[in-house]
Amino acid sequence: MSHERNLKYLNDHRIIYRQQPINDIPDQENEVYMFYLNGTHECYELFRSSAKITTYKSLKWHLLVLWYLNPQLDQDDFMKLAEIIDPDKPFKVCYQSTFGPEKWIQPNIVDVLEDLAEKGIKKVSVACPSFTADCLETLEEIAVENHEDFENNGGEYVKLIPSLNDNDDWVKGFANYLHDKELEASSK
Repeated sequence: MSHERNLKYLNDHRIIYRQQPINDIPDQENEVYMFYLNGTHECYELFRSSAKITTYKSLKWHLLVLWYLNPQLDQDDFMKLAEIIDPDKPFKVCYQSTFGPEKWIQPNIVDVLEDLAEKGIKKVSVACPSFTADCLETLEEIAVENHEDFENNGGEYVKLIPSLNDNDDWVKGFANYLHDKELEASSK
């Protein structure tokens, strides 16, 4: 699928895929660019260049931003969006949590991994985009238990893609955010 067709799909389905800064004010601005001496985290544009998204970590980041910018998307819309962004990376949304004996949100990751192993898929990468930080449940269930189950069903490897707390810049930015909020609260 070409770059232009990707944009056509996004435009036809009214999916927000670019955002200019809202609160940040550029230090320099002209017809061609805006320059932020200290940077901005408010600017986002998917497909700004012809560069491909080559890693799941990069794709996960883009999908998180698109989910934030498009809260109206349901799971089916989001899956189609993932396919449009990078058709070379097959995706399946599934859920890890269960709650007692009741039927929970489907499909369950255990069933999905079992199905993939039975189909001959040997390596699977798992991203948990609902978590900004890895919790013990995620690390234990995904990285250990599900990896073992996948191997027992004929697969070789389940790789847990690290959450955002694995990135030093994100951790520092979040710490600064918390510090700023603490200062705001104490000044009231």
